Amino acid sequence: MNKGVTLGILFLCIFPTYAVEFSLYGDVRARWSNLKSEASSFQIGALDLFSSQSIGENSSLFVELLLEPDESHFVLDVERMFLQKQVKPWLQIGMGRMHSPFSFWNSNYHHGVIQDTISRPLLLQLDNGLEGMIPNHAVGLSLSGSQGLNDVFVYYHAVVSNSPSIDSSEFFQQGFTSLRVDNYQDVANSKTTLARFAFLQQQGVWQLGLSWMQTNVFESGNALTNLSALDFGSVIFQKQLVALDIRLSKPSAYIMAEWVQHTSQANFYHATLAPVFDSRQARYFYVQLGLRFWHRFTPVYRFEQLVSQPDNAYLNMRGINPQIQHIATLSYELAANSAIRLEYNVSQSNTVRTKRRLSLQWYVLLF
Repeated sequence: MNKGVTLGILFLCIFPTYAVEFSLYGDVRARWSNLKSEASSFQIGALDLFSSQSIGENSSLFVELLLEPDESHFVLDVERMFLQKQVKPWLQIGMGRMHSPFSFWNSNYHHGVIQDTISRPLLLQLDNGLEGMIPNHAVGLSLSGSQGLNDVFVYYHAVVSNSPSIDSSEFFQQGFTSLRVDNYQDVANSKTTLARFAFLQQQGVWQLGLSWMQTNVFESGNALTNLSALDFGSVIFQKQLVALDIRLSKPSAYIMAEWVQHTSQANFYHATLAPVFDSRQARYFYVQLGLRFWHRFTPVYRFEQLVSQPDNAYLNMRGINPQIQHIATLSYELAANSAIRLEYNVSQSNTVRTKRRLSLQWYVLLF
């Protein structure tokens, strides 16, 4: 036998080897819109691969890889890479890239694997989307845990993470900017702090949550080379968010709602974009009702509203308009791990034309 093969077999016999098994979530879609700028399209959704692996006593690694469609090709993103160790029954310490625990929806649904609608709430669109208002990912340090008190579980999750940034020159070029969360090199030393506390009845009938976030948004453009509002690394916005969420659930129906107050202050002056230096508030609210009394069918309705004080520089720069949305979804369960959803979405605003979308989705989840 070849000496190299013999050494290889001996190595495998002496040292342990590991195989990583991934679960898979994927979907295909079709979409129709009343806007001339949005042609009717068939779409391939993101292909989501995720795995949780034990790496020692009370320690684990969670990895999520996302293949996202981008016109004619796909982009591979490391969506999450998160190391965690359970120190006490009520304390887990983690570090890496994770989903932000801000809000009930972001903590429980995120990419839509188990949500009952195709779309996410307006406030919680993903980071690189046009309409996203807050960072939905965090790169940093996490403390979390839970403790049972009589008939109630008390859960907490606190995070210190890299701060988000925007390149304000994008606004002057295209009318909106995208929010970024840096994976490797933060723009500045200041960090984002956020936390969520939840109270869950042990039988799962009700859940109440409170979330809080304090962050600076930094300028990632360069005032000298691309005409951004401020120099690279300057604080362009100061933000504070407070959210309250509630969910009531029974086998035949559920209702859930979230209310968010978003306070931001611009650190620059622009005659039309940021004419005042005072802080500006925006308030967002959604309520969602789902019924489960039909065999395999789940009808869902969600109402959303975003209102804001005038001259809100953050919303203006992000290209976000105060609006009302009505979302109606009908889901049909093909199997325990697959379903078809039909969704009708109407978005109404005083500043832009009413948008109507009809979407069809077929998804599969494999463990």
